[in-house]
Amino acid sequence: MKIDVFNSEDVRVSLVEVASQALKLTLPPPAAQPEHVAAASDFPYLGHVPGSQLKNTEVEANPMLVTGEHDEEPQLAGTSSTSKFYSVPERLGTHQLLVAYRDALSAAGWTIVTMAEPSDGVLLAHYGKNGRDVWASLHINAEEISMRVADNDLASQLQRVCHVSLYGVHFDFNKPSLRADSDAVLQQVLAFLNANPAVRIELQGHTDSVGEAGANQKLSEARAASVQAWLVQHGVVSARITSAGYGKTRPVTTNDTDDGRARNRRVEIAKAGAVVAFLAFGAGFRETLPSRAFVLANEPIVFDGMQPRFSEHQLRDSAPAIRAGLARWAATESGRRIIERINTREFRVTVVERNDEDGLGRAPEPSIGMLVDAADHAKVKSYELILNPEVGTIHGFQPVAGTPFSPADMMAIAWAAEMLHIEFYSEGISLPHHNRADFQEKWHAVAAELGFPSLRHDDAVDEEAPRRARIIYWR
Repeated sequence: MKIDVFNSEDVRVSLVEVASQALKLTLPPPAAQPEHVAAASDFPYLGHVPGSQLKNTEVEANPMLVTGEHDEEPQLAGTSSTSKFYSVPERLGTHQLLVAYRDALSAAGWTIVTMAEPSDGVLLAHYGKNGRDVWASLHINAEEISMRVADNDLASQLQRVCHVSLYGVHFDFNKPSLRADSDAVLQQVLAFLNANPAVRIELQGHTDSVGEAGANQKLSEARAASVQAWLVQHGVVSARITSAGYGKTRPVTTNDTDDGRARNRRVEIAKAGAVVAFLAFGAGFRETLPSRAFVLANEPIVFDGMQPRFSEHQLRDSAPAIRAGLARWAATESGRRIIERINTREFRVTVVERNDEDGLGRAPEPSIGMLVDAADHAKVKSYELILNPEVGTIHGFQPVAGTPFSPADMMAIAWAAEMLHIEFYSEGISLPHHNRADFQEKWHAVAAELGFPSLRHDDAVDEEAPRRARIIYWR
């Protein structure tokens, strides 16, 4: 500050802002294959600002919606997301951090969709190159830097399942014209079709319930046809693709919320010859696997492309960590295998949330009669999965390196461990399981997939109750 006094009536004050030290970040682009990001690690393509500390990681199994500068309605960036929260280094302001990330992301090939600084700094970026479809939303203020990421690994879904929703394919408002940010998803579909020349598909268009039924029907048909035209223009033989529209008749969730409407506005791929069941949902239909064996908050869990989709009731009446843990486990090879096996009319797995449970969870052994009935596929086998999402809080659990870090991590481990027991029950194999080589082989495989290869699941310190499943943490 400079003060010039010329006389009693002429005092001049000048304020001079001293420029802060320049902050420059260098970030690598996302790799060709989706990265596994552990809860205690940074997103490899976002890193962290020097001097900041990772405080927490949260996995959310609900949709991530984004709104660009010219969007008239929210767009669905991904059906699930991961958020990481960091401290803010001293002497770095919101504007400085925001500009540093904008420049670094742009240099790495990202598209900056929006950037604003009304009070907090907000930046939305999209990476649609190299076969990837990644959305990143940064929120920066004086206390915290948060990074939320939706990473759509469509390629693996197309290989695994017969029916896939193409979330990430976006259209102009109330029109069939494709937006430029749809190319990332469409390139993944193109790569899949080029790698599997015998596959034939039907593209199915769907809308939300806003508007007149006839107009929605025409719009759904036109949007499916737009995707078909894009693929043909990029070299796919037209005889391999058909398209159809279903208007608003097949919602996958409620139309009462922005989230729900965004999920219902979609184009789907159905591989020719796939058998798909439809179950009633509200006034329309819901697409899912042939049956729904998993029950959470007294309602069946619906899986879409092996990922869980939760009802409004389940979102309200179940712990977020349980839902996020299920989503993480369902994305593993073990999770996919067990869900495909168990999610039929032959089984029922009831999830019980019990905050006084001693440990992360357990799967009580069923009756002898139910174990004997394992070979009788006409009989329904029921199992109970008890989970304690508050175990870390109740017992003051402090994880060490290589062990679960967040409530979502711990619930993912609990789902993985206890569903292995249920898989063995379904084959008629009673406890104990821990001493079996095939059980330990499966356990170590799924623990490694979840990012905890050194995590044991055995009875080493459970001598008083050797027939109860336990998770043992060790360095």
